[in-house]
Amino acid sequence: MSSQLSIHELPAQGDPQAICIILHGVGDSHHGMIGLATALRMPDVHYALPDAPDPYMGIGYSWYPIPQEFFVPGSHKNRDELVAGCREKVLRCRQQVHDMIDALCKRFDNVPLILGGFSQGGLIAMDAGFTCGHALAGLFVLSSYFPQAREVLPLSRQRADLPVFIGHGQMDDVVDFAYCGEMREVLEAHGVNPQVHVYPALGHSVATRELEDLRAFVQVCLVGEDT
Repeated sequence: MSSQLSIHELPAQGDPQAICIILHGVGDSHHGMIGLATALRMPDVHYALPDAPDPYMGIGYSWYPIPQEFFVPGSHKNRDELVAGCREKVLRCRQQVHDMIDALCKRFDNVPLILGGFSQGGLIAMDAGFTCGHALAGLFVLSSYFPQAREVLPLSRQRADLPVFIGHGQMDDVVDFAYCGEMREVLEAHGVNPQVHVYPALGHSVATRELEDLRAFVQVCLVGEDT
């Protein structure tokens, strides 16, 4: 049985029109995602911001261990080997995120739920999102990667037209921009048509324009839930 994640919540102003879970990147915590949630300027959304389960170098948390080779330029070429050793930790996190979603759906009945993440948190969001038993209103990843996509997508329990947002900076020196194109190709091969937003001057972070694009994406997801 997986242990529960520690979750920080930002309540909506009034009755929530959506629940948005945001998973942070390696070395960060929910504190980093508070800024992202606030910058989205969507006061009718209830945010759930969990901390990853494992301490990371005394400065934050991680969802699974990062092999040192991952930070070598061009390491995306052997990405499967790099993540393979983390399989058990990824599966543990998948279950922990599923448990969190179950609990939120019980508390907020019939409220649309959107799941997303930054960097390492994006991988967990994609993995847990496509295997989740609850229907999601949307899924988003920022500066992320999804190397186990070919394994996970055939198990998908989401509808074929699930809205997916991918944002990535071309100057990203942590998560190679090549991951963005690979993720898109694999998703499309499995019938998922993601919105892909590329930011030429952006490194491994989030830009104002990206936040505007993400806000518009979330709003469209919620309109779709009402139709």
